[in-house]
Amino acid sequence: MLEKVYLDSTGHWPPVFSSISLSTGTGNAADDDRLAVRQRVGTQGVPAGPELLFGAKTPITVANRPDINNCPQATITAAKADCAAKYGSARMSCLTDYCFAGKEVALNK
Repeated sequence: MLEKVYLDSTGHWPPVFSSISLSTGTGNAADDDRLAVRQRVGTQGVPAGPELLFGAKTPITVANRPDINNCPQATITAAKADCAAKYGSARMSCLTDYCFAGKEVALNK
């Protein structure tokens, strides 16, 4: 019998999906930091090649554009707080400016 994968009405994944993790299992929180995981796993997903169903790959990011995922954790944390205080929410445009152009540009100071 084929089992169905579903998202129940409470919005929780079945247990098999909730246990998926990119943790190293070392107990060192620095190993599981967002940027450390990106360094281990990469930023472009599965490499293009014959194992892909369609033989072509859709780019994950736009070339030569700032990617908020490359922002250091301390900077993005400060950006979220400062942008939310200034604009009422952490707008993506503010976060991007904060990370790549600086606090003064993002907050129009």
